[in-house]
Amino acid sequence: EMDVYYDEVFDGDDLGHNFDIFKAFEDGGEYTLEEDVEINNTLILAEGKSLVLNLNGKKLTVNNESVELEKGDAIIAYGNLVINGEGGSVTGNTRAVWARGHNSKVTINGGTFVGATKGNTEAIYASGNGVIDIYAGTFEAKTLDEVSFVSPQYAALNIHGNGKDGCDINVYGGTFVNFDPANNVSENPTAGFHNGNFVAEGYKSVQVDANTYQVMPENSEYVTPASDLKGIIEN
Repeated sequence: EMDVYYDEVFDGDDLGHNFDIFKAFEDGGEYTLEEDVEINNTLILAEGKSLVLNLNGKKLTVNNESVELEKGDAIIAYGNLVINGEGGSVTGNTRAVWARGHNSKVTINGGTFVGATKGNTEAIYASGNGVIDIYAGTFEAKTLDEVSFVSPQYAALNIHGNGKDGCDINVYGGTFVNFDPANNVSENPTAGFHNGNFVAEGYKSVQVDANTYQVMPENSEYVTPASDLKGIIEN
């Protein structure tokens, strides 16, 4: 017996040994990366499907030069996606993760997410009525010359149209490079275009060095990581 799979949107790129991950995004369920994966097309989770993606310390990377829709993005979710990503990473030519409406929900529990390595856009994006909850991870948007974006639409986190369609991003934790999730110029509806605040109630954003912000509970204090202390002591 042999299962036959037909992809109606296949445009000619060879999925190769990455077939399983595309099938997981189509069917839902749970999928764990067992090795670093390079994809030539966007992974799309269909409306009504649920998937738990375990990065398992591996890298998921878009391996093409395109910045086109559903080509340069690493992941687009129309359904319910949970990413457990400690030690792993997701890198897109444009966005790393996009919750693209249709009652989509994305939950991020760790990992490194890099967007806009070849295009001008954000790393994490919500549109329509998509919602993204971030509990842990590192987030960064970059330009071609590796200098992080400062323009309003080029941010680590962004919402389409000031959230007018009901989309939202809620941050409960995480580290953000060259981006303050509590005070930014993205299209966030909470405090206006030039003072966007994605940080959830009861949490705060703390600047921990010249270009890094960390989100934590309001009653917490930032503790320098042991790895950083080791360098300070040695010097």
